[in-house]
Amino acid sequence: MADEPNPIKEKILKSLNSPIIEAANENAITPSRIFAKINQLLDFKTTKHFAFQGKVIETVDLEDGNIQIKAADLGASLLGMKTERLQVEGSLTNLSDEELQKRIDEYLEARQKDKPTDSKG
Repeated sequence: MADEPNPIKEKILKSLNSPIIEAANENAITPSRIFAKINQLLDFKTTKHFAFQGKVIETVDLEDGNIQIKAADLGASLLGMKTERLQVEGSLTNLSDEELQKRIDEYLEARQKDKPTDSKG
């Protein structure tokens, strides 16, 4: 029995040979290295220097919330923990269960239509 063409397998193999994957492999950019860096950034601190009359009199290490939040956000995205926000016009509190389900279904249907399709096969 000959192997039948498997479009999913072909797509995966093709993606493994993409230029971005090749560049990542050549530069040893692995998921574990990426997450190790994100882990470091979750504890990132910045040093503030306080000067008086042109001389540094004190330095203080402070948590850098901007970097820490960006690292947490990136990590959550890579782990699939972030969800898309749904924008709703009007109030949903006065809707019946049926009307609410109808709006959800309409949203999901519109979202499915907006997904790009791979015409290259």
